[in-house]
Amino acid sequence: GSARRLGSSASAPTAAPMAAARNAPDPLLLLGDTNTAPTEPEFARFTAGLRDAHADVGVGPGWTYRPDVFEPLGIGMIRIDVVLTGPGLRPITETTRCPPAGDHCAVLATLVASGA
Repeated sequence: GSARRLGSSASAPTAAPMAAARNAPDPLLLLGDTNTAPTEPEFARFTAGLRDAHADVGVGPGWTYRPDVFEPLGIGMIRIDVVLTGPGLRPITETTRCPPAGDHCAVLATLVASGA
């Protein structure tokens, strides 16, 4: 299959490209900064039909963002960076690592191919 770039935030993609991607025969992987937390209604609309790696297999709160002033804490404070999969991929591990500097933490996930 071929990779398609759909956008890097929840507000960028429109409903039509997202629906087409969810229904495509190729495995689907969306990852990055959604600027939307799972506690917000828009997150559920954006992720409908997708697997959230953290919700499926993540450990702990999965927080990935913190304002610069809180960098010394070494943890995130809200989860807005995600790994989402569609048919054809299944998460088996997911964790976060927060560097000593920077406002976002890394999200590390292991995925396996799964039956469609």
